[in-house]
Amino acid sequence: MGTLVKARCNDCQASYNYVFGVPNDLRPFRVFLMFFIRSQKNLFVWDNFVSVMNSELELDINFQLKSDQEKNEILNQNFKSVQAFFSDEEKKALTTNILMKAELDSYPVFKVNDDPKYRQIFNVPLLRFDFIDGSSYQRKYGKHVYYVQVSEDQRYLTCPRCNRLSAGYLSETEV
Repeated sequence: MGTLVKARCNDCQASYNYVFGVPNDLRPFRVFLMFFIRSQKNLFVWDNFVSVMNSELELDINFQLKSDQEKNEILNQNFKSVQAFFSDEEKKALTTNILMKAELDSYPVFKVNDDPKYRQIFNVPLLRFDFIDGSSYQRKYGKHVYYVQVSEDQRYLTCPRCNRLSAGYLSETEV
């Protein structure tokens, strides 16, 4: 489950949306990684992807009630999404190592090298793989990307414009 937190800066009065956890748009990739761990097959190859997905979705009544054309469209769209989501480096890591554990969450960041008055929040996926040989991979963002901080009492978040814990919590909803 993901959480959308709305906050407004007490200093500059700008409002921002911060996403934490696993929002709905990341769930398919989390499921993909779970299937990758279970199957230990290269799911970036179409035939493997289709075989594993059909097997995994065998008991999903909503999927099984669809026509073959609808199933193929769903599989094709999901395959394209997976191909676009993972970088070449991530695909190589997944296909050349035995994946034991994967973590995928959303976290808010902003670029500190932007002009402060134009800074905005980007809710980016945090991705980590742990492999059987003890090695790991973690998705990295540029050196000018700053991860939003949250106060101990969780009432304040970093305002990207002011670059301090001055954005006061307003509300939160599940996403």
